[in-house]
Amino acid sequence: ERQFNSQVPLLVMRLGDGLRLAATRDVSQHVSFAIRRNTLGKVTLSDLVGLQMMPPAVAELLAACMRSTEIRIVFSGPTGSGKSTAIRACLSALEPTARVVIIEDTAELDFFDPVGRPNVESWEERLPNNEGEGGITQGQQVKHALRYRPDWLVCGEVRDSDAAVPMLKAMTHGQSSLTTVHAATAQGALDKLALYLGTGEDRLPPEVAHNQLYQAVDFVVHLDRLPDGRRVVQEVIEVAGFDGKRCTTNTIVQTEDDGAVRTMQRLEQRHLRALRRAGFDESVLGGGW
Repeated sequence: ERQFNSQVPLLVMRLGDGLRLAATRDVSQHVSFAIRRNTLGKVTLSDLVGLQMMPPAVAELLAACMRSTEIRIVFSGPTGSGKSTAIRACLSALEPTARVVIIEDTAELDFFDPVGRPNVESWEERLPNNEGEGGITQGQQVKHALRYRPDWLVCGEVRDSDAAVPMLKAMTHGQSSLTTVHAATAQGALDKLALYLGTGEDRLPPEVAHNQLYQAVDFVVHLDRLPDGRRVVQEVIEVAGFDGKRCTTNTIVQTEDDGAVRTMQRLEQRHLRALRRAGFDESVLGGGW
């Protein structure tokens, strides 16, 4: 149930067929709306390589992450950079019977298929009614999702501490997870998540928040939209350690100003072991810049 009236002048809702509506009234000069459409639909990592969104080495790395049961990935980037598309492509690498729980404020990943993906749960945040009752937040759904024992837990977008705190706690406990966050850089994504932990129910100090991020996140994949409209993987960093104040990182993939994508094999042993068990050959990342 979505209300759109003078008391509730902002509306965000799913229209179906990959369409998402945002509308505004009363607080604006006139009623306005925007419709976002998922143009790619069902997409694979190979498709994204073909679209030059990522090089084959990055696709192989992400595919190995999805074959593993030990990896937690954060996708970051500005609006429209392809974060949801990247998640959809990663999920396509899973076995058809994989148990996946997807939690979004407005459903748009649209991954469930009664024949091809029958074991997928797709949940959506519910707003409270006029009496302020009946609301179900993303944070509540994350806690509930763990009772379903998912192979992969997906939080479509972390916008505030309500969703971030339970999601990162689940990731800290080793739950294989994908999530997204708006940020200008991969490092900025970690800083924003630390901010959410600092303003959440536990009010974690910065160094404690970064220590929790070290335990919760394995890789950050940062995407961006180029002036010509192409969406690309701009950077991939590995959360490598904790120096007592903040989590430390290794840059694995970097897109230069000239568009050249450079990769480096500098993975920590704990990640190498997990990825090797999933069949990853780290030599595809090369030896250095």
